[in-house]
Amino acid sequence: MNWLRVSVLVTGGAGCIGGRLCERLVALGADVTTIDNLDSGYTWRLPSAIKSFVQGSILDEKALSHAFDYQPQVVFHLAALFANQNSLDHPEQDLAVNGLGTLRVLERSIRCRAARLVYASSSCVYGDAIAEHSGANRLAACARTPYQATKFLGEQYAQIFSNRLSIVTARIFNCYGPGDVPGKYRSVVPNFVASALRDEPINVHGEGTDTRDYTYVDDVVEGLLQSALAARAPGRTYDIGSGVETSVLSLATMIRSLCASKSPIFNVPKREWDVVRRRRADTETASEDLGWTAKVDLSFGLAATIKWQRSYGEKTEATSTPARSPS
Repeated sequence: MNWLRVSVLVTGGAGCIGGRLCERLVALGADVTTIDNLDSGYTWRLPSAIKSFVQGSILDEKALSHAFDYQPQVVFHLAALFANQNSLDHPEQDLAVNGLGTLRVLERSIRCRAARLVYASSSCVYGDAIAEHSGANRLAACARTPYQATKFLGEQYAQIFSNRLSIVTARIFNCYGPGDVPGKYRSVVPNFVASALRDEPINVHGEGTDTRDYTYVDDVVEGLLQSALAARAPGRTYDIGSGVETSVLSLATMIRSLCASKSPIFNVPKREWDVVRRRRADTETASEDLGWTAKVDLSFGLAATIKWQRSYGEKTEATSTPARSPS
């Protein structure tokens, strides 16, 4: 697909991934609309050349209708209540946004006859069922957080409507990179970087031997774009990850070193829901069907992330508290 003048809707476009995706689409010549309620998003992530920004929740029928007024040919559904702990603290909101919100986006996409929808799922759906690697058929026997349950619920809704809409599911693995800010319900990388830059303790939950697959945001964006393009993709599910395992303790050590930090690394009690010992994306299917593999190695990606956070992170964290709107 030539993206020039293609009408695209990105839900959750003011998030870290959403903002980078909007930037990339604008650069490719697409007409981009995004909807975001700014509960955890920031308008400074959005490119100035975006066609339209709708501030509102995907649960708000009026705002959602406005976003779909532009008759998107491609929809990237990224809007979600993010993070496991957030879902435990706010389970009803998690169900509403990630469940009902996803259903409404699917229904609107069918109504406007979108050519394709890419649903951004999460590696959390694998739960503790994963051993050395994942795979579309290796799912958690039971959910341990509402977020895990509702991201998989979104996949099930996508499957139900796949006979009426060309849908691709992208399970994203531990995305990090420039634009991701630290905070209570945010990812481990920006939080570790924030501590390291201040020479404050870096708190590692448990012994730090658990592994995760850290994937650079620009690689994730390219994976999403290819999911929207590939002829073999509709109806399929792809791991969007680097395929490389890194222990949490190794991650903390790398960040401390790259920041030239004096931060001590402390082991703190594990969170009750966090039982996954190993996680690594199965990259074979995405490589075969999408022609996509992650290209940015962790050391380069962390250096770019630290550079961004050193220059902009504290300023944006302090001055850009997201405006809240009703969900």
